[in-house]
Amino acid sequence: MNKKLLFVIGIILFVAIIMIASRLINTPSPYLTSDNDQELPTEASIEEGFMEAEKLINSRAPIKIDDETQLNKALAGPGDLMTYYYSLTNITIDDVNPTAVLEDIKPKLLASLCRNADMQPVLKAGAKLVYVYSDKNNEDVGRIEVVEADC
Repeated sequence: MNKKLLFVIGIILFVAIIMIASRLINTPSPYLTSDNDQELPTEASIEEGFMEAEKLINSRAPIKIDDETQLNKALAGPGDLMTYYYSLTNITIDDVNPTAVLEDIKPKLLASLCRNADMQPVLKAGAKLVYVYSDKNNEDVGRIEVVEADC
């Protein structure tokens, strides 16, 4: 798999998550305020938000992100954990170096997540986001875990 394709997959995955979440929820983030002394969300409020996002994403899944990628489902919890399950629909594990795929996607994913104003307070409050990738045969390619320290 060439670097250009891996770059596109990484960017599209992040953009898709943000677009899906914003379209499905259609309300301003309760975590954003105009001052810098905002309160961080609680684990309970994060969990509640993640559970709502899970319901909304799963009601529309599988979601074709692009010709290479599909969001299969989301899973909220336990607590302040959110896991997204993706398929790379045109490859098998034998076609790629899983470590190289994840190493290419992770910096782009982190750059986008860490700049996202809606996600900053959630990550600061201790939430963990996990992105699980499989090939077209549902074989594990790997996972990327994101916490505040990654930003």
